[in-house]
Amino acid sequence: MSGRRRIAVLRALPGLGDFLCAVPALRALRRLEPCAEVVLVGLARQLGLVRRYPALVDRLVELPCWPGLPEQPLDPAALPPFLAEMQERRLDLALQLHGSGGQTNALALLLGARETLGFHPADGWRPAATGFLPWVEEEPEPLRWLRLLRQLGPVEDDGALAFPVTDADRAELGALPGAARLAGRPYAVLHPGASTPARWADPVRAAGLADALAALGLAVGLTGSAGEADLVVRVRGAMRASGMAVPLAGATDLGPLAALLAGARVVVCGDTGVSHLAVAVGAPSVVLFGAASPVRWGPLDRRRHRVLPADAPVGRVLAECAALTAPGVALARSG
Repeated sequence: MSGRRRIAVLRALPGLGDFLCAVPALRALRRLEPCAEVVLVGLARQLGLVRRYPALVDRLVELPCWPGLPEQPLDPAALPPFLAEMQERRLDLALQLHGSGGQTNALALLLGARETLGFHPADGWRPAATGFLPWVEEEPEPLRWLRLLRQLGPVEDDGALAFPVTDADRAELGALPGAARLAGRPYAVLHPGASTPARWADPVRAAGLADALAALGLAVGLTGSAGEADLVVRVRGAMRASGMAVPLAGATDLGPLAALLAGARVVVCGDTGVSHLAVAVGAPSVVLFGAASPVRWGPLDRRRHRVLPADAPVGRVLAECAALTAPGVALARSG
């Protein structure tokens, strides 16, 4: 048996932003426990992300299902062997980073760790007198988990998101025919889609935003998933300056997308995973928020990243973009 401390982190959420908002906590955990074996109890689709952070997470353990979690169909027969396997690991610590704990505190406790930390609903079940803090809904997501980790020791972390962009990512981006049209020129990225069609931007309004960005002297990369390709086509078709737009929906995997965002003068998007990815790679951004809370899910740095309501006038969005891009655009024009 290894003498390393064994730690399980429960965060089985499907979104890119969900993972990125946990990176500061994983970073702080590694500083507090530099020699520990850290496993993420999560979803199979998170494997690619876990592999991006080998210094923070040693490996992924797939959660087969859990009552109340909609990401996988409930399979009661899969739970006993999974829990038995986790309990056989004799964990030293389990961290419930999945949410308020109403659905997942029982799961965290059943992992069988000597110590379990998490949150509990303010008016709900508190599993233990210590280790479980009251959930505060309106709290920035990256900072909430750092607050939880302070129960283990001093945490010196500002909550900044991070995503490693590799030379391979940049090379893969450079090999895309569409991306070649953006190389060597100032460009913006406009991401009109979201995880659900109900949150997609209106194509005509998005086209107006793209035209406004083009008026700043910027080429416009229109990004999205393969399922959002039709939306991107409609946005470009409604543009007056469609020649300045480069449709990239479905063309970029996560790594090349991150490389694309990292080179942008500004990213304009809704409150999606792309907004968190832009923050993580250091790209200035304007994030348009609908129903989600900008306090909880918005960027921490409101100087480099601007937050506006989803129905903000195009002129106001453009003003924020201009403020973020003016020095670079002026330099590009003068050159």
